[in-house]
Amino acid sequence: MALNFPSSPTVGQIYYDDTSGFYYEWDGTVWKSYSPSSTGQIKVLDDISSSFDDVTTTFALTSSSVAVSPVNPQQLIINLGGVIQDPANDYSISGSNIEFTTAPQAGLTFSGVSLGPAINLTLTNITSTDDTTTNSEFYPVFVNGTSSTSPTISTPKLTFNPSTGILSATAFEGDGSGLTGIAGTANVSTSTLVVSGVSTHEGNVELKSTSKINAVGVGKNIVFQDNGTDRFHFEMASTGLRPETSNTGSIGNLSYPFSSGVFTNFRVVSDLNVGNNVNITGVATATSFSGDGSGLTGVGATINDDITTNSDMYPVFSSSSSGSLTTAKVSSTKLTYNPSTGKLTSTIVNSSSDENLKKDISTITGALDKVKQLRGVDFTWKNNDTKGKGVIAQELQQVFPELVSEESDGNLSVNYNGLIAVLIEAIKELSN
Repeated sequence: MALNFPSSPTVGQIYYDDTSGFYYEWDGTVWKSYSPSSTGQIKVLDDISSSFDDVTTTFALTSSSVAVSPVNPQQLIINLGGVIQDPANDYSISGSNIEFTTAPQAGLTFSGVSLGPAINLTLTNITSTDDTTTNSEFYPVFVNGTSSTSPTISTPKLTFNPSTGILSATAFEGDGSGLTGIAGTANVSTSTLVVSGVSTHEGNVELKSTSKINAVGVGKNIVFQDNGTDRFHFEMASTGLRPETSNTGSIGNLSYPFSSGVFTNFRVVSDLNVGNNVNITGVATATSFSGDGSGLTGVGATINDDITTNSDMYPVFSSSSSGSLTTAKVSSTKLTYNPSTGKLTSTIVNSSSDENLKKDISTITGALDKVKQLRGVDFTWKNNDTKGKGVIAQELQQVFPELVSEESDGNLSVNYNGLIAVLIEAIKELSN
């Protein structure tokens, strides 16, 4: 019996004769009998544990420094740290590389065995049969290359019935101009759909961002109906596609007629989602507005620098420490401010003084001597000619610098509450 061996084999190529059921391997000179399951195909893998570093997941597989290429993970027996790894979950194979799901830890031991290499298999011709009667699903065979590739199928997405002649696929794409017998309920995905007559769609018609509807020729109309009743008409005029001026359309529960190509008294009774800009020349009125208002102008409170109004105003405060200020509160009888005099009036003013808030606590010493260096003065404020009593910040700074602060405008301010503690100790020194 003559065998039809390939005419230009490569070294290591496997030939399978489907008549005899035998395998043959080309060694570069002659074809030799080959057994994929022989013990000669079992290889002990070289130790790769010296490359384990807690980071690397991919390693080259070799046996006696020769690359090993398993067909699948199940052809390997891998042992890490005394634990046999699961080929379905713990590692995968790509050519002569093994890739672990989790990077092996440094210091972990490794051993492995390959039960056989990937074989370059050449099959004899496949016999075809003309079948036009079997009433069941078959799976068309396809390849992803032009030579030496294994055929594959796609069982849930591409099927063929020889009896009915029906080819079923999840979707069809491309130029469908030559197709006939397409039912009106079919799903068609195409870059261009040309309809010369009436096209009726009972489901949704979805237009992508780059799609368009063309009404070719002056006087051609696009009509939207509701249960057979015309609602919106668009006509192809010499100036382009426009709404017909005689249209009356229904939106929501109310009717709003077209007038000169636009809606009159247009109203949306449900949500309005706009994917681009909305330009309004008049006033937009709504019960409430929500969303990002960072681009709005002319909204919010206006701040004015007032130092002249001689009347009480009310500082604004909130009960929330974050978020948006939706409700502002005042206390008209207990907290006021006069912009002209700069006087802030409160029924009671408390300063935080809890011992739990302080550290490095010690009694003031030499208070009397320090008080003697201070000067109490009468003065008049320059900005409003108001009389006052107090100390000079620059003089106090020489004695008690911790009671003086510099403001953003460069002027100094005084912590008068701090002076109370100094005066208490000074009085106690006088009594002694």
